[in-house]
Amino acid sequence: MRKLFLLLIAAVLLLSGQVYADSLFSDSDSFVDLPLASFQINDGTGINTITASTAPGFELDNKLNSIVWADNEVTPISVTFKVPHDYFKDGEFRILADESNSTTPNKIDFQVYVNRDGQTWDTAATDQTPVALAGTAGTPDVVQLKPVTDFNGLRPNDYVTFQMWRDNVAIGNGDLEAYHVRFYYKRKLNQ
Repeated sequence: MRKLFLLLIAAVLLLSGQVYADSLFSDSDSFVDLPLASFQINDGTGINTITASTAPGFELDNKLNSIVWADNEVTPISVTFKVPHDYFKDGEFRILADESNSTTPNKIDFQVYVNRDGQTWDTAATDQTPVALAGTAGTPDVVQLKPVTDFNGLRPNDYVTFQMWRDNVAIGNGDLEAYHVRFYYKRKLNQ
């Protein structure tokens, strides 16, 4: 009955010239901001707060706050967040990044841990495929990081620990700068 009602509403909106009628039936993008100040250094020996004197550390680049890995630094940073209640599918991370030298583009490597209330801790993340920046120093680049594994069973209210670092295999030249991090996903509609 509900589907018939929604179909009737969609038909009325469509006939009245409302272009947003299809959104009643399709999923749409939503996101969660992951503030830079919420990340911590996770070097395998402990968790440390990121400061201006740590590696990686906070810097003011291009008149914006950023987390910067200097040339040859590869220490991971991490943050844990709760998957929103309207999560449906296609979780990914988007990083607003830049680099100080584009001779060899830097790559961002990452992994995720997924934990669920009442379940055994996830202690075995899969190192995902590093993604290269566009290679134009001084130009903002939105880098999409899509977990190929570990997100197969992701569902609302899971807890995700996201770790990212400068790739330690194909290290680019110059600094790697991260300015903004978001978790994007398709959300459920008509709950």
